[in-house]
Amino acid sequence: MASYQRKRRFANQTRPTSGHYVCYIRSSPNMWHKMNDSRVTCVEEEAVLSQEAYILLYAK
Repeated sequence: MASYQRKRRFANQTRPTSGHYVCYIRSSPNMWHKMNDSRVTCVEEEAVLSQEAYILLYAK
């Protein structure tokens, strides 16, 4: 059986007057980055998992 690893997680950060999407990218097993327009920051996995997912992408 093939195993898959989550590589991307898209989240919707909606505000009362607008919506905004960000992408969380796993660059290594223990390293996540938050892509927010032109701003890229390192984040903990707990921060990634605390967001409601909109789209999940996996790699083999």
